[in-house]
Amino acid sequence: MANGAIQEVKTVSGEPGVMGVTTKPKGPRVRYLLGDSEKYFEPAQYLCAVAGLNSAKIKRLFSKPDMWVEETEGKSLKVLLKTPAGEVKFMGFITAGDASITLGPLDIEGALEAARTGEIKRAISAEELVALL
Repeated sequence: MANGAIQEVKTVSGEPGVMGVTTKPKGPRVRYLLGDSEKYFEPAQYLCAVAGLNSAKIKRLFSKPDMWVEETEGKSLKVLLKTPAGEVKFMGFITAGDASITLGPLDIEGALEAARTGEIKRAISAEELVALL
């Protein structure tokens, strides 16, 4: 069901009713290109809401000894960080540039190598891409 869609439902008494369903709209994704790997780091939404997130901070994240990458059940890899207090925090996903590509355990080392040794730069947004047209 789409955002703001209306669904016809039956009430407890059996009378017809209408229920509006809304979901939070997704904002534009912030993505960082990991070196020349054609892989992207997509920070968790809670991190994107904080001012100061930039390529240098992402580079530092990938150099931390308490950061690691795990396979997900989907097409991406998840990036985790253990804080000094011992909490494990989800930091974001590593994705391929093409939605048809599934990343798995064999991609972890290559993605980490690209993030640690290559240049990390913010990927072009949809708005910036459209402005080029």
